[in-house]
Amino acid sequence: MIHIKEYFEAREQGNIAKVHIVSKPIIPLRMLQLETVAEYYVREPEYLYIQDKDELMCEVIFQCVLYYPNCAEIAWSVYADDREGKNIEQVIIRHSVWNKEKEIQKIKGNSHENREKIAMLPDISTYTHRCNVKEASCVVASLAKLDACFSNGIALTDNTAEIEAWSDVELQRRLSWGTVRSVWNQRKRWEGMAQLKIFLAALEELVDRSSFVTADSIELDFMFPMAAYVKHTFPYAENLEKE
Repeated sequence: MIHIKEYFEAREQGNIAKVHIVSKPIIPLRMLQLETVAEYYVREPEYLYIQDKDELMCEVIFQCVLYYPNCAEIAWSVYADDREGKNIEQVIIRHSVWNKEKEIQKIKGNSHENREKIAMLPDISTYTHRCNVKEASCVVASLAKLDACFSNGIALTDNTAEIEAWSDVELQRRLSWGTVRSVWNQRKRWEGMAQLKIFLAALEELVDRSSFVTADSIELDFMFPMAAYVKHTFPYAENLEKE
């Protein structure tokens, strides 16, 4: 029998007497625990499966997470069966919002002694939209305009003027030649931000105006099961299933 922990520990080398592999729960501060679960949820899954006549796999090719301090986290993700160009036929849009302000008020409303024992999960709402052929074409066209900003990666400069409502931006784009990923805050600015705002607005408008409904089902393939992830993150996770 292979003991996985010992197997990988035996492959750790260095100028240290012993390296132990552990996986500790998040420190017992409820907002940090909620943030950990919320951020995992909105970033995942990397792959999803459309249950049509045949099973169709799509990967996340675009993702943007906007962090609004003490207020909300908003994520837009685009999944497709290819990364760019005319080869894309299937497009799925996922829009997630975490109401962070509501969590803060709930925690503040409890006594300090009970604050870290509250059975809570992040107040997240997610809308998943499968695009029809025309909508998919519009997303691909809009994404192509944004891609021009990624040709040399994401070059950030010092921000001396613009002040946004968000505090941090996390941006990822998977292209046929590789992946562009960056995270920055108000101290930096990106010249492609205006085009990014246009793209996000186009996604929102498409989802809001669409009347397309499908009877298909979708499987979200999380890298690590949500239930197990939550139970590992929260020391009092057993309370969640009692309520």
